Amino acid sequence: MDREAELRQLYQEAVALTRKQGAAIARDDWDEMQVLLDERERCFDRAGALLKQGGHPANGEELVDLLNQLKVLDEANQRVFRAKHHAVGYELRNLTSSRSALLGYKSALVGNATEAHFIDQGR
Repeated sequence: MDREAELRQLYQEAVALTRKQGAAIARDDWDEMQVLLDERERCFDRAGALLKQGGHPANGEELVDLLNQLKVLDEANQRVFRAKHHAVGYELRNLTSSRSALLGYKSALVGNATEAHFIDQGR
């Protein structure tokens, strides 16, 4: 296979892997996401080695189009990932607040009325 065809194939594979990453993110399948990232990295490493062999590929415009597709897909994946990250952070903060509130009432629940955490004892 000539260099241009191999580059095209590698970039097309990277586009397909990036689409699969989006599906993995949507399913919260982080193990699959890592596998896909590793596979995509191998594509980029091989493409980089081919590009270092010298000269501009004859199908440069086609390759730039594939790279632009990758950019758009990556941006979409990042938006979904960030939204999930923020949602998880929100849930964790709520769990922490709930746990703190429960611990505050724990003394009253187990019968130790001498430790009132939410009552202003100074008044």
